[in-house]
Amino acid sequence: MDELISVIVPVYNSESYLHKCITSLINQNYLNLEILLIDNGSTDNSLEICQNYAEKDKRIKVYQTKDGSQGAARNLGILKSKGDYVMFADSDDYVVNDFCQNALTAIQKFNSDIVIFDYFIVKDGKLTLQNIFSKQVAGSVDKKIVVASLIDESFVWNKIFKRKLFSNIEFPSDEKYEDISTVYKLIAKAKKISYLNKTLYFYVTRSDSTVNTNTNVDTYLASSLKLYSFIQNDYPEIYKRDEIQESLVELVLFYISKGKKDDEFLEDKAMNIITNTHIIPKQLSNKSRILLLLLRYFPLLANFLLSAKRKVTEN
Repeated sequence: MDELISVIVPVYNSESYLHKCITSLINQNYLNLEILLIDNGSTDNSLEICQNYAEKDKRIKVYQTKDGSQGAARNLGILKSKGDYVMFADSDDYVVNDFCQNALTAIQKFNSDIVIFDYFIVKDGKLTLQNIFSKQVAGSVDKKIVVASLIDESFVWNKIFKRKLFSNIEFPSDEKYEDISTVYKLIAKAKKISYLNKTLYFYVTRSDSTVNTNTNVDTYLASSLKLYSFIQNDYPEIYKRDEIQESLVELVLFYISKGKKDDEFLEDKAMNIITNTHIIPKQLSNKSRILLLLLRYFPLLANFLLSAKRKVTEN
């Protein structure tokens, strides 16, 4: 098992987290790695940190892109990579020391194009296990099960890929949530997907890396609608499930309540979903339930109230 694994790490202003990330990769018990650190315009000491590590470990290669997007950084990493297998890590996250070994063993054992594994969410020092397929044993997974999971689990960093899957597939360089717009394409292209019921990755949540601004809400919806459209067109039986419809309505309500809404086309699509989807999500708060009903039956009143609320908030 001497196959080369390419681990691609986009880096942007993450000097406070970068040491832990890189250290967790260079300490892997599988040694035949190349670690591609792609700095995309950092203004702190991130680039210098990367270069210092590269001087000490020949497996580390540092590249720069001035594009400023994570998608462009990942694309450059794939272009420069030489491994038969590709894995990803974000520069503020870290991995277990058998991250690569376990993933490689699984993708070869199961003869798959993609293997998905579990991860921890790290928030305020506390760990929360994210078990992707709670009722699934390790091994091959029906693609329909994987597609349904993409609503909540469209990440590249909890997977290992055969590099050939990225032929003719790129991450969008003009979107913040490039994972959502890309993972479903890789899933669609894969002939066999498997699951490894081991926790290999630590996803660190940060206040500046979540959906916490009006602009981010808009871009999150735009990326997510591509995924929902894929499911609707290719897997209509999944799209019609109550849980999928509920998640879509909740997403659109969040956008209508919090989004910047300066894209008329996106706003029209959101309103069409509200008016044409008749399900009421079970988990909605009373306030959101009232908003949903107003939008469906009294849209002018609903928009007036939302506009008034926004003006009060801004002042």
